[in-house]
Amino acid sequence: MNNSVTCCASYQDAAPAYAKINLHLGIYPHNVGESGYHRADSVMAALELADTVTLSYNERAQQNTVVMDAGPDVAMKDNTAFRALEAMCQTFHKQPAYTVTIQKHIPAQAGLGGSSSDAATTIKLLCKFWGIDALDARVVRVAQSIGADVAFFLHPIPAYLNGVGATLQESFEHVPSIPCVIVRPQAGVSTPVAYRLFDEHVQTGVETELKPRSELGAELKQRLNPEAGIQSFMPQSPDRIIQALRVGDVLALNGLLYNNLAEAVIQQVADIREVLAWLRTQQGISHPCVTGSGSAVFAFAQSSAICDEIALKASKMRNWWVYSTKTLGLNHVF
Repeated sequence: MNNSVTCCASYQDAAPAYAKINLHLGIYPHNVGESGYHRADSVMAALELADTVTLSYNERAQQNTVVMDAGPDVAMKDNTAFRALEAMCQTFHKQPAYTVTIQKHIPAQAGLGGSSSDAATTIKLLCKFWGIDALDARVVRVAQSIGADVAFFLHPIPAYLNGVGATLQESFEHVPSIPCVIVRPQAGVSTPVAYRLFDEHVQTGVETELKPRSELGAELKQRLNPEAGIQSFMPQSPDRIIQALRVGDVLALNGLLYNNLAEAVIQQVADIREVLAWLRTQQGISHPCVTGSGSAVFAFAQSSAICDEIALKASKMRNWWVYSTKTLGLNHVF
């Protein structure tokens, strides 16, 4: 371990914290009596859209702090970048003397991973300063302890993760950059609320499926198995989109985009449905998809010019946040 932090009075460095989109998000419903994180299959790609994270060290400081120029009003102890900062100092036995300043460009409650990326970029800047490999197993464990998406952002090339969406299974280094337009309606969706809506959506569906059979009598009703109803809410496999990414077939991606968490959220947030419907009417794009827990929707296009045109049109017609960007391609240097 490099202890260079002890040999300089001050230090400052900055790096982009990239947003992400979910090309596939398959959430598994809880079994009866189960709680906590949901099992998930997640295929993610990072975007050029990014916050800017600056790490400052001052040996006279006696505490860690995070300063943000925008974003939700969150207590310091609950801020993901602050939690990452504290966890890294504890794991690597460093004194608290750091300030993280975050310039926000990624909207909150959009499913774009802004807070997770800010945390991961904080971790990477600390690793650079301390002379530690950002993919060191100890660092990855810290990232996973902060949030499900955080480890992905340590090296954000297109990847398939499972478990609770935090365990890397496969990366796809040869996928070219893809033009992309992002539209977020005025209403946001917090991740905990999205998962609560998903659980309620599944529970309502199971009860609806079992109710007609329960009318056959009390004896049969006692024998009904809610687990059987839950099976009908299992997500589709990510195998086809994984295969397309393996061979770099970006044209196939449009028809393979998938997000079963969005199904529950859309029922509660009508603005997302409106964004999806509007994007489907635009020429040059197809298959718009909600990213993560929403409320942002993305769509791929054949060119950046098409994305620019759609973004301009959306910004004039609706009170939406819009952004024309690209996924990070195979020639991107992290």
